[in-house]
Amino acid sequence: MVTREEKKEAKKRWFKGFFWLGALGFLTSWFMFFPAWWSRKRGDRSMFWGWMDDSRLDDNTSHGYSMDYYSFLLRYNKTKEDIWVAYKWHKRNACWNFKERLGGGLDTSFPNHVGNNNIIPLEIEIDNLHTYDGTKLRQDGAWVIKAGLKYIPQDPSEDIWQVMQGDEMSKKTSIIGEGLIWYKVHGSDLLYFRYSECKIVEYKIFGITIWKGWRTIAQSTGKTIGMNFKHQKIKPWK
Repeated sequence: MVTREEKKEAKKRWFKGFFWLGALGFLTSWFMFFPAWWSRKRGDRSMFWGWMDDSRLDDNTSHGYSMDYYSFLLRYNKTKEDIWVAYKWHKRNACWNFKERLGGGLDTSFPNHVGNNNIIPLEIEIDNLHTYDGTKLRQDGAWVIKAGLKYIPQDPSEDIWQVMQGDEMSKKTSIIGEGLIWYKVHGSDLLYFRYSECKIVEYKIFGITIWKGWRTIAQSTGKTIGMNFKHQKIKPWK
């Protein structure tokens, strides 16, 4: 069992990282991306390296991109990145390299597909993540499980687990509900956590509905210091 003090320290570490890097990304990513892009071939030798997202690249795929980034490119009818599509991606994933460096702990020599292979689960505090049909999902299993909507691919080359936008929501790959897991990773004494929820919410003013749809919240420490908060329209399931 994880103690209350240990959890408190982990949350404080998340807050410090998210606050400073979130503020840095919000205030600077819109213009710092450009020198970072022009010097990207220098890798981490570039003084602007922190503003890039090197995780978008993957030499193990035929196209050289991670599957989520490749799906993003396809949404703009691209199979190769250009500066403007990359700019939109990096606005969404501001200061990603900084966040990975600060996150620390996870052994990045492991390929992406190993999922939870490098973690030591300690406590599942909230255990209510499931698929559309109610099938419960294990947060301490082989794969990283976190709440979020996925969509039906428009292109057969897309990885079905990486389609983040579309016209139809996927019954197979969307994860709804709420979950919170505490864990450590091999080679580190730090405590990490992964929290996520995805549910339908309704906002009202004076009893009048002004918006109803899906809300996703995700917070985590680990490979990165992460925070995701978004609203999505209700669309048909398939």
